[in-house]
Amino acid sequence: MFLEIEKNELLPLPKSRFEYADWKTCKVAFDYHIKYDEHFYSVPYIYVGKQVDVRGTTRMVEIFYEHERVASHKRSYEKHQRYVTLTEHMPENHRVVSEWSYDRFISWASSFGEQTEAYIRFIMSKREHPEQAYKTCAGILNIGKKIPKESMEQICKMALDTNLYSFKYFDAIFKKYVGVDHPSAKPIDNPNVRGAEYYGGGK
Repeated sequence: MFLEIEKNELLPLPKSRFEYADWKTCKVAFDYHIKYDEHFYSVPYIYVGKQVDVRGTTRMVEIFYEHERVASHKRSYEKHQRYVTLTEHMPENHRVVSEWSYDRFISWASSFGEQTEAYIRFIMSKREHPEQAYKTCAGILNIGKKIPKESMEQICKMALDTNLYSFKYFDAIFKKYVGVDHPSAKPIDNPNVRGAEYYGGGK
């Protein structure tokens, strides 16, 4: 029966070996990237905010929207280059969405002072494309709302002087500077509270 009926109906074996694939669901961030295995891969910016399916193999990372592949990348294992971005995925003028732009972040940063503006410029200069730093810049500038502008300026100068450009390390400096438990607490002004000078600690 095999020789007479089935043999002629068989298809040839695949040319390549079976490759294991890992699937996960992601939401496209406003910088039009998805996160997979500690790296960020771009998709066409029109999919910002959409839920997509990501297929990862040892060689490739593919992104699907409603079962249609919308992007594919060679999988990156580089430790110091976490963003993989295709130019064709970017909106015109390197804008992610109309309300976010390079100029807007610079303007926002300048409202705190020169040091904050210089630091935000520095952060965006460390990326191949400024849009890749938008999320970090937004997080840092939102922190600035919680503290006086003078404090924000000092923290940004410290981060700039030590060449730190990630939110993680900026947040660590922030917590060390203002205190983890009471980020907006002011020094207690009370005649009954003795300062360091009283005990000779101010010398």
